[in-house]
Amino acid sequence: SMPIFDGGRLAAQQRVAELQLESAELEAERARLRLLADLHNAWTAYEASRETLRLQ
Repeated sequence: SMPIFDGGRLAAQQRVAELQLESAELEAERARLRLLADLHNAWTAYEASRETLRLQ
């Protein structure tokens, strides 16, 4: 049978793995939101330049 402390070590390792996965998921979401913001800013700049050219 497995010693008690081994079970505790495995539980701690599993918790670390879960936290690492959660951290990676949050980082992926932050990257997605940064991309959306960049696309929005680029589109806004494009629209503004089109409007400027239209008014000339």
